[in-house]
Amino acid sequence: MGKRLFLFFIVVILNSFLSGESTILFRGGDKVESSVVVVIDSCSFTAVRQSLEKYCRSLQEEGLGVYYIVFGGTITPEEIKKSLVDLYVNDNIEGAIFIGNVPIPMIQGAQHLTSAFKMNEKKFGLRRSSVPSDCYYTDFDLEFEFICRDSVQPELFYYELASESPQVVEKEIYSGRIKPFSGGGEFYREIKRYLDKVVAVKHQKSGIDSIMVFTGHGYHSESLVSWANEYLMLREQFPGLFGCPGGVCFLYHDMFSNKDEVLQYLSMEGLDIAIFHAHGGRDAQYLFGLPEGKSLEAKVDYIKRFLRGKLRDARRRGKSIRDVKNYYMRVYGVPEVWFEGAFDDSLIREDSIASAMLDIYIDDLEPVEVEPRVVILDQCFTGDFTSSRYIAGEYLFGKGNTVVVIANSVNVKQDIWSDECLGLLGYGVRIGLIHKMNNFIENHILGDPTFAFTGSKGERFGSISKKRSLRYWKRLLRSGEVPLRVLALREIFKKLGEGSTRLLIDVYMTDSSFNVRLEALKLLASLRSEEFEKVLWVSIKDQNEMVRKFSAIWMGKIGDVGYAKALIKRAIYDNSSRVRRLALEALEAMPYEQVLNKLNEERIGSEAKEKLKEVLSRNYKWLSEELLPVLEDREKPVEERLNVIRTFRNYNFLEAVEPLLAVVTDESEELEVRLGAIEALGWYQYSRKRQYIVESLETCLQKTQVGEVRSELLKTINRLKMGPNNPLTP
Repeated sequence: MGKRLFLFFIVVILNSFLSGESTILFRGGDKVESSVVVVIDSCSFTAVRQSLEKYCRSLQEEGLGVYYIVFGGTITPEEIKKSLVDLYVNDNIEGAIFIGNVPIPMIQGAQHLTSAFKMNEKKFGLRRSSVPSDCYYTDFDLEFEFICRDSVQPELFYYELASESPQVVEKEIYSGRIKPFSGGGEFYREIKRYLDKVVAVKHQKSGIDSIMVFTGHGYHSESLVSWANEYLMLREQFPGLFGCPGGVCFLYHDMFSNKDEVLQYLSMEGLDIAIFHAHGGRDAQYLFGLPEGKSLEAKVDYIKRFLRGKLRDARRRGKSIRDVKNYYMRVYGVPEVWFEGAFDDSLIREDSIASAMLDIYIDDLEPVEVEPRVVILDQCFTGDFTSSRYIAGEYLFGKGNTVVVIANSVNVKQDIWSDECLGLLGYGVRIGLIHKMNNFIENHILGDPTFAFTGSKGERFGSISKKRSLRYWKRLLRSGEVPLRVLALREIFKKLGEGSTRLLIDVYMTDSSFNVRLEALKLLASLRSEEFEKVLWVSIKDQNEMVRKFSAIWMGKIGDVGYAKALIKRAIYDNSSRVRRLALEALEAMPYEQVLNKLNEERIGSEAKEKLKEVLSRNYKWLSEELLPVLEDREKPVEERLNVIRTFRNYNFLEAVEPLLAVVTDESEELEVRLGAIEALGWYQYSRKRQYIVESLETCLQKTQVGEVRSELLKTINRLKMGPNNPLTP
């Protein structure tokens, strides 16, 4: 299709805008390997069409055909999704690129499809409690019920995940969103500059030579064992980089005194990928905690600054300053004089300047030419593209070479293997095809999802979507390269499902790679079979810290007290503080008396045994003397009972199942309390009681006539039957 014909199509599109219609066009190449769709509003299309044409030509050079969905007037997410589904069914598109003012779906009732988001949807309203998610567009099987359109931000459309919908994410296509945060004409100029940058970067056609990984304050429980573990797992995925100078910059927050040193790394010539593991916000990356200092004087200054900050927080939130001060004096024995100066202008300014040096803000990035083409922000809220400004946008539309940012639109659970399958980037795989494997609805590609590094070795997997045989993938499983074995495992599992159980067990038991073993265990976990539960007896002792971490979590979620002895050993002797904590949490979820009996049988030091007993006893009192009494007391305020019920989403106590079911089946109970109890039971997806819960809820479903209750029952039953959205965050 020549350039002259393309210009004719532009005229057709522009004329259609007068009636508010949308138009779909195709622009192919001579040899089309696969296709993508550009979805763009008419104003953006008109303003950036020359740069867009160059960008699409670069896609064609890579073997991608390009469809255009150009819309004028008002268009809904439903209309866009319908067009995407049609193109997928008829033309096998692999991805979509949303440019400009494309409607943003805001999702309710799907917190189990996130890694951590659990905000009270009733209390905080639609805007704050919804998850901005383009997964609405990319998973065609998910079903939603329209709620409303935002009156203040009309680009926001609110949807509820339907009860009849699948309750797990399995994307058919990938997506990327190109949305600046500037207003007026600058909005279009930023899109144009970005598209021109992408074309220039694509034409460089370079591989991966250098990666930076920064781990911030408070990440993975401050466990250095966990930090070192990631180093080993990345080394398996990018072995060539670890043997050359500057190949991998593996950084920990304690190595630096302020953000300026980190910003210098970001501008380092030749850096290709930057990964941040840290806390975050819409306009900031929180990298460092308050510096504690090494001398006694420095430590005291640290405590004083901390205490002054607590008093300022109390004033800002309308709390009693005296009560806060008395609390710290009573609990920690600090003298009152250490609070002095909390509201002195000079000290406020001094503390503010010191605090500002701890974190990267949007304004800090403006003068920096960020070098990495791909930036991964494993942080909360940094990718909230509904905001007027968001920090991922500054990376994307700033001065440097960044063309892809992977970030989260809401908060995210820390340390859930964010590097999974990252090594495939070294084989020329388009980043969208890798991200399609990520099934958390808050995690997005911002920028060009078709971007790929030049494959440095082996076969170029630019299109994993090509249909390959089971025989092919089994042959690839014998590869000497870890990323290819991980990919082969995933593809075999997609084809065989439960039929791959024996293979997965064999791979876990015999493969030398941490990444491959963890992938095999994760796929086994999704089956929730007896075979998987048996493998946990081995995996809880795995050499790899992350494997032990997830094994402890799964054991606790299953709730089989037979695991207690293995967990007791991990809780006391494991060299990772994170694994010790998670093993203890797993024990706390099991019946207290039975765990206590197991503990008494163990031959361990009396001091360690007594400490463990003390913690378990304290937790049991919390459950038996605080949580359950409030749950069962109808005289308590509804909100107080709901707060308790929400606790069982994170803490799947086996002893809470019967009380929750009693609330669910009691038709005289408050409606909100019943709905909350039903939803909480949906988090018992690994529990050895899950079949019993399903049968109880199905019996209740047959008896109840209340529409809201029936809807929540159906959703929870589907969740329990289908299993968790991601086995790593059950």
